[in-house]
Amino acid sequence: MTKSLILFVLILSGAMLSKAQMPSIPFVEGFEHGLNKWVDLSTGGTVEATATESIVGAQSLHITGTGSGAGVQVDFTTLQEVNVISYYVNVAGANGGLFKAGNGHTGNNAVFSAEITGGNFVVTTAAGPITLCPVASNTWIYVEVKNINYTTHTYDVFIDGVLLGSKIGFAAAVPGVSTLDIYNQTGTDEAWWDAIYLGTDGFELPEVDGNNVCANDTAHLIFSPTIALDSAGINIAGTNLNIGPVATDSMANTKYPYLETLFIGTASWNSAWAGNMFDISAKKDISIYGFDVRPYVNNTVQQVKIYYRKGTYIGNNTSSTGWLLLDSLNFNAQALNIPSEVLLTKTLTIPAGETYGIFISISGGVRYTTGTGSNEISSNDDLTIQSGAAGDYFNATFSPRVWNGRIYYKTAEVQKEEHEITTLTDGAVGGSGAGWGNMFDVSAKNDIVLDSLDFRSFNPGTGWVKVYYREGSYVGFNTSQAGWALLDSVTVTMLATPSLTRVPLNNKLYIPASKTYGIYICSEFGIRYSNTTTSTFSDSNLVITGNLGGDYFNLSNTPRVWNGTMYYSVRNVDVSEIGGATGSNSGNVRGYCFVAPKDFHIKGVMIPSDVVGDQTIEILRFADSLPPVYASFTNNFVSLGYWKAVPQGNIIPCDIFVAAGDYIGVYGCGGTTTSYCNASTSINILGDTAHATRSGMQYSLTTQQMTEVWTEPTSINLGRINLYIEPVTLHGGIDSVMIDVQTPTPDLGPDGDYCVQNTVVLDPGTFSSYNWSTMATSSTITVDSTGTGLGNPVQYWVTVTDMYGCTASDTITITFIDCTSIEENEMSVKVYPNPSDDIFYISTENVNEAMFVQVFSLDGRLVKELNVNSPLEMLDMSSELPGVYSIRMTIKDQVKEMRIVLQ
Repeated sequence: MTKSLILFVLILSGAMLSKAQMPSIPFVEGFEHGLNKWVDLSTGGTVEATATESIVGAQSLHITGTGSGAGVQVDFTTLQEVNVISYYVNVAGANGGLFKAGNGHTGNNAVFSAEITGGNFVVTTAAGPITLCPVASNTWIYVEVKNINYTTHTYDVFIDGVLLGSKIGFAAAVPGVSTLDIYNQTGTDEAWWDAIYLGTDGFELPEVDGNNVCANDTAHLIFSPTIALDSAGINIAGTNLNIGPVATDSMANTKYPYLETLFIGTASWNSAWAGNMFDISAKKDISIYGFDVRPYVNNTVQQVKIYYRKGTYIGNNTSSTGWLLLDSLNFNAQALNIPSEVLLTKTLTIPAGETYGIFISISGGVRYTTGTGSNEISSNDDLTIQSGAAGDYFNATFSPRVWNGRIYYKTAEVQKEEHEITTLTDGAVGGSGAGWGNMFDVSAKNDIVLDSLDFRSFNPGTGWVKVYYREGSYVGFNTSQAGWALLDSVTVTMLATPSLTRVPLNNKLYIPASKTYGIYICSEFGIRYSNTTTSTFSDSNLVITGNLGGDYFNLSNTPRVWNGTMYYSVRNVDVSEIGGATGSNSGNVRGYCFVAPKDFHIKGVMIPSDVVGDQTIEILRFADSLPPVYASFTNNFVSLGYWKAVPQGNIIPCDIFVAAGDYIGVYGCGGTTTSYCNASTSINILGDTAHATRSGMQYSLTTQQMTEVWTEPTSINLGRINLYIEPVTLHGGIDSVMIDVQTPTPDLGPDGDYCVQNTVVLDPGTFSSYNWSTMATSSTITVDSTGTGLGNPVQYWVTVTDMYGCTASDTITITFIDCTSIEENEMSVKVYPNPSDDIFYISTENVNEAMFVQVFSLDGRLVKELNVNSPLEMLDMSSELPGVYSIRMTIKDQVKEMRIVLQ
């Protein structure tokens, strides 16, 4: 059986660390990142995260005791009534493995306190110790504390899934959990801990056949709690992290994406707030939530400041102008060359196709690697890191210097169905002049986004292709550019006829369901089309109609049908509107700002069509908060899009990823006038309500982009700019659970020819049940030439079901042929023993000619061949993998075939 992997995403509230890097509850620890969440109290012995012994993932906590109270501890951000506690523990002898969750590190001030004493699992209560069960040495046990009641001060204890203690009393009448201590009582104790979880709700992996999912069932899964299926699969650049607890099913694990540069070299800069600058170029929409860094000062608390800017750091490395502060916080600097984790208090969103400069500055200095040209780029399918420079605070003059670290991020994915529709491809007429093109209409039955298209160029060459659009039909608007908006101008290499040339659009056109949009495509080298009255092409999502061709915005030739393919995707887009017009403001632009309540994509923006004049719109993402109240203002933002002179009534296409918690500003005017609505102070974002605050600047947006932006919360006159948005799912992150997908793999062997006198045993492997094309339900079937004749290929198939209820099929084609049988000429050939562990013997009688022997694997690979010249010959298969093999023996024109089994 082979297994593939699918990533499921569970949202665990409170999973991020606070600014002081104190863990919060729910608390999850698998020690995959060492002990960076813990305070080490040991004065000797061993306290380490080790890969030598673990039950979940790659590492566990290992302690050899050094006296009472020595070990590791955690203080949580706040006191909470934890309802579930669970962990794995393993002791080398008969004692050790203390685990205490409570409200203070001294004494027995605990909700739950337990250890292994004298080979027994013992819990401490206010009334004294209680022995629950014996525990074998060097054996992992799974401890679950459930039904914790802070009124009765009791809980239930399960060991390896079995209830062994009900309504056990607290060690002390504490109001909740704010601390966690792990240690051994004496210096001779040795223990390991793994997969620790403290939470306010039960942590359960999705129950799907005991956390096993059938590959053929993934389209029909229903989960509780609800989780999102990552259709993109597991990111290659990932690592395993125990999110625990997990079931004893060892196939359950976790994974999250990151991209790592280097952790080598002796280069460093130890001045205060020295740092690294580098670029991140996003290939997908990403949301960065953490870094690993390599500080100069180790084994202490350090401070880090992280800045960013839209565009490259290059040319901006000696000044703070244009840089925005993302976060400033404390972190635990680990030992030399051990990654030090920095989890952000707010995420950094980088849209696909954008490059952002990053500056990471550390209070005690930074370590990095000298660039060599070949080590300055780190890349995966999601993003690229281009290093870089290093040096003093906003004076990074040493270059090239490779930042040492990891970037932890999530990727955003839009649910969409991709389609294509082709018109005609046989056009012979057209025009060769620059701007010669086609006009046609696209009427959407569902929400669609035009991603790219093909056309037929009149002449080959490299030049521009322009695509225009307008809301409403092209009819009556074919001889003037008025009302048309330029969607994109792309430089492409146009192919000679009859080949089609692909036009990849940078701007994707959103067309709402039930709307008709006129499209005009033209090129520098002209266009070819068809002279035909067939001018309507449709599928289940759209209809293409129209038949005009001609010169640049002077199309009069008809019928002329566009030749090409339209590539589009079906989407689920919603419109967020402020409301109807109640007033206006001329001159200085106004709009609104809000905090994003969820993740989403903006696919289009538009000033409502009742506002007269060309549209000018800009969307901002503020750095750390909404703008201040007027007359204060801020320039701490990046522009996500700025559009000018777009004809009235046209939705402006865009592709802007917004992450939950982002501070977004939307501003726009028709002509020079902002249309107001004072009917509401909220905006609906895919079912969630976000408070919208009036915002603007004291300048016209038609003459300059946004600057000195303010808010005016006392006014409810919000600028009317509609957003066309669609849902997005984030994948990856430390709250993702990876579950194995079971895929049974029946194997009937390769298709083949068999001698007519032979029978063939078809054996797909060992499974729970079988369903054959012959209606048989046995584990194997035997087939021969009866009823099939000679030379007729016959297919046999089987569907198998494995122990998890997962199904799969395999098919084989067998053809029986007329062979001159070796046995018919009184010659006998035997192969024994069969099966065998390594050596087979080929025995012959009445064979007076040399025999040529070939051995094939079931996938058709030749693995052995030899000449047999004696009555007994050895066939050594010891170097091959166990399995079924086909052996073919040839004497002149006579052939014998059989199968052997290597165990």
